[in-house]
Amino acid sequence: FQYDWYRKRGQTVDLIQSGGVDSIDPSLFEKDDIVYVEVFADDGNELGIGVLSEEVVILNTPPQAPQISITPMFPRIDQDLICQIDVESIDIDSDTSTYTISWTKNGVPFSSTESTTMVGDTIGLNELTVTDHWVCTITPNDGVDDGALSESYVTIGGGNLFDGTFGTTWETLEQAPSNVFSLMTYMTGDFPYLWNASGDYLSFYNPIDNDWEYITTLTPYDGIMKSMAPVQDMLYMVRNESIYRFDPNTESWDTLNTYSGGDDINQTTSDFHGRIFGYASSGSIIEYDIEADTVQEYVTGLGSLYETRIAYDPIEEALFFGAYNSDKLYRYDLNTQVLTEKTSIPESPLNTIFCGDRSGHLYVAGGYFGKTMWQYTMASDTWQQLPDLTFDHGNNGSCSVSEDGHLYVGFGTLLRLQRISLGMQ
Repeated sequence: FQYDWYRKRGQTVDLIQSGGVDSIDPSLFEKDDIVYVEVFADDGNELGIGVLSEEVVILNTPPQAPQISITPMFPRIDQDLICQIDVESIDIDSDTSTYTISWTKNGVPFSSTESTTMVGDTIGLNELTVTDHWVCTITPNDGVDDGALSESYVTIGGGNLFDGTFGTTWETLEQAPSNVFSLMTYMTGDFPYLWNASGDYLSFYNPIDNDWEYITTLTPYDGIMKSMAPVQDMLYMVRNESIYRFDPNTESWDTLNTYSGGDDINQTTSDFHGRIFGYASSGSIIEYDIEADTVQEYVTGLGSLYETRIAYDPIEEALFFGAYNSDKLYRYDLNTQVLTEKTSIPESPLNTIFCGDRSGHLYVAGGYFGKTMWQYTMASDTWQQLPDLTFDHGNNGSCSVSEDGHLYVGFGTLLRLQRISLGMQ
């Protein structure tokens, strides 16, 4: 067959392609053109009578989604939120796109916006509350159709959610499918599940359904005590002289950077500025900046603490840490880089069960064995005891504070999980 392709543009008709090809390249026509084809049978000697197709009007192609972001990347309540376009929409019709911005706050449409560069691109700082989840949506339009939308989100950090009070009883939850060695060190509102690393595998607890799910994605190296810290919807780990990131959405790992000083089987913690912290066996605090993709080391002079427990607190803007097998507790001021020793836990040692509420308190199991849990108040440098746990906590467990108002304690090889309510501001 021979195919003669015609393009009608306004009052002009052009033959744009002729031959044995039954399709034409999109570059030969544009929006509002009319295209049709005449097909001839060809027996090798002469062409038969042509048959005309119906005319096809080339319709508008909506613009593609732009690339957008919200600044700052890691906001707190003292900064406006601004939604911006980083890469404009591509429109294959070469139409100029205009954009509409909309916001939701904790899933509810929000219209009391301000304008900086574009109409409605700004949320004033007076609208921000700690833990609020903001989503910006930008929709392009080429004058005819809306294109594919883009979304970006942030969660407002800042801590100080908890008032230091706690409940009177522990609730026993569904048993874990594997050892509860390493609960994520803090559970922000970005996470519907409480993640746990057990050896080479991961599992997560669903607080709503009170059940666990075990996944077979391998962690990036062999070993135990692989605690992870949250930033937005990702989990990070400082271990094995590497900075790792786990994406719960794809259940995949990435290695982002490296550091020196040796592995200390340490916990990982994070702040509200996009920084991740760990501890090297050389005695250095390891800081990884997500946005800059840089590693900085702060020498403490303490040397290896082994299985170093570590927690960040935004009120103090400091790290609190110590060895699991010692009663000593240290405070490292992130602003002044000054290290101080604080009051030791009354029941030595600190234990592996160690976490903070980012509101001025730590929660620590006392001793190698027993049912005691302690709360440390940073402002007064004092310790007080919580109600006893139901089970012996041993010395291979972990804990996590969740922003829904609970302290979770995992009992290591017992596979047990308990929680107690925490008072909120």
